[in-house]
Amino acid sequence: MSTGLPSTVLILWVLTRFFYDDRGCWDDTDNVGIWWIIKGPITASLLINIVIFVNVIRILVEKLKSSAMTGNNDTGHFMRLAKSTLFLIPLFGMHYTVFAFLPENTGVAARLYIELGLGSFQGFVVALLYCFMNGEVQTELRRWLWKCHNQSHLTPAKRSITQITIRTHGGLGLPASSGNISSV
Repeated sequence: MSTGLPSTVLILWVLTRFFYDDRGCWDDTDNVGIWWIIKGPITASLLINIVIFVNVIRILVEKLKSSAMTGNNDTGHFMRLAKSTLFLIPLFGMHYTVFAFLPENTGVAARLYIELGLGSFQGFVVALLYCFMNGEVQTELRRWLWKCHNQSHLTPAKRSITQITIRTHGGLGLPASSGNISSV
C-alpha cells in the first residue's frame, strides 16, 4: 500500500490531465472533478494524520492527568509531554492543515509563500528535532569534534609519535609486541 496507492492515484491523475485537460501548468485547473483526483487522497491522508495526532495528544493528556492524580505535579514531566506533542506536529505534517480545507483560490499569494515555506522546512525541522537534538547523537558529535580538534593541534611528527606510542604500549586492542606500527 505504501507505493501502490500513490502510484495508482498519480497514474490516474496524469492520464486524466493528459486526455481531458492538457493545457498549461498542471497545477492549475478549472475542472473541480479532475482536481479532486489528486486533492482527495491528500485530504484523506491529512484527515488520517489528524485523527492519529489527536489520539496521541489524548493519550498524553491522560498520562498527564494520571500523574497529577498520584500527586506527581512535576513541571519537568509536563514539559516533556508538551515537547513530545510539539515534536509530532512536523512529523505528522499538521502544518499542511492550515490551507488544506480552504478553496484553492483563497489567498493565493499568501498561501503560496506559507505552504512552500512550511513544506520546505519540514524535513529540516524533523531532522533537527529527532536527530540533532537527540542526546546520543549529540554525544557522538561532541566526541567526533573533540577528536578532530585534538588531531588538528598535533603536527605530523607528533601524530606519528603518538600513534607509535599508543600501538607499542598495547593500546587500541593491539598486543604490545605488534610489529604493525605505521605513521601518518
